Amino acid sequence: MSINAASGKHYDGGSELNLDLSYKFAAVPGVMTRLQLGLMNYDRSDVEDNDMTYMKLMVNYSF
Repeated sequence: MSINAASGKHYDGGSELNLDLSYKFAAVPGVMTRLQLGLMNYDRSDVEDNDMTYMKLMVNYSF
């Protein structure tokens, strides 16, 4: 497993956290997965729901 990127930023009241992980399966040659997770909070008082969470899962197979 490798961590491609991990970051956290603090903006004036808002915040953003991101994580990007990759994993290569030893038992199945050519298969690799990548998982990206993120959480953002923009701390805006004029918006009721001002945060966002996302997840992306990618599977890559090489012949």
